[in-house]
Amino acid sequence: MKKQISLLIVVALMAALLVGCGRVAADEDTLEEAASSSSGQAEDASAASSSAVSVEAEGGEASEAEPETDAEPWLTIDSTDAYDSAYTFSVPEDGSYAFTVSNADGAEVTWEVYVLEEPFEDATRYIPQAYDPCLTESGTLTLTADSQVYCICSVNAFTGDPLDEGSSQMLVFQTLEEVASGTFSEGLNDSTDTASEGVAITSEDAFDSCYAFEATESGTYSFTIQNAEGSEEVTWEIYVLESAFDEAPRYIPQAQEPSLTGEGSLEIASGSWVYCFCSVNAFTSDLDEVTGVSTLTYTIQ
Repeated sequence: MKKQISLLIVVALMAALLVGCGRVAADEDTLEEAASSSSGQAEDASAASSSAVSVEAEGGEASEAEPETDAEPWLTIDSTDAYDSAYTFSVPEDGSYAFTVSNADGAEVTWEVYVLEEPFEDATRYIPQAYDPCLTESGTLTLTADSQVYCICSVNAFTGDPLDEGSSQMLVFQTLEEVASGTFSEGLNDSTDTASEGVAITSEDAFDSCYAFEATESGTYSFTIQNAEGSEEVTWEIYVLESAFDEAPRYIPQAQEPSLTGEGSLEIASGSWVYCFCSVNAFTSDLDEVTGVSTLTYTIQ
């Protein structure tokens, strides 16, 4: 009997121990789950915090971002591009065209912009003798499609040695828009008053080959010559053609007889082309030897 009681007690004790062990195991599991949950929450919180920091950082960068840079120029013209003659382009579409001169430090270079309705038929170096520039510095012009634009740099084959590339540039910015009317250069010989007062043509104006202009009115054109001291033998030849000469003007004396040699008067019809040749020119002298030597003046009556 005592053995049975002892056995029962042992069994009861073992059961109690097993139940106790079960409770401890359960508590430990709960703690691990809690720890795991806490760890997960901490990681989530950390991720959320990192995300918030990232958003704040991105927001800071956006607010401190530098403003957009100026638009790239539609066209860049270097002084080397306009050295031998004017840089020419045809306006592709109506719009506003902004011309900006960009010079390197120390470069004292200027540009002139001329706009014509039709291509200039003579050498482009004569454009300043026939037209006023639309721009002599940076500015914006309203231009219509197919207008002819001539950009002349102050440093060119007739004024000095070429500059290094990039020393001076004309930047052109294009804004396409509807244009009611375009901007064009005014012809220097379009004014009757100016012609009646006299138009002076210097020997340097005709240095390359000749000075040419289209007669804008019919009338009697009187030509007079004034020579510098020591250059009394310098003379001029005037050729009047019904239309512009198709080849280089320097070939005119080989193909035509002069309409006038020296001083005198000619009846010239509107639309005729007049070519004035000086006896001192690029084929006979240097430019510095020609400058100021002789002046041909014409008036219209």
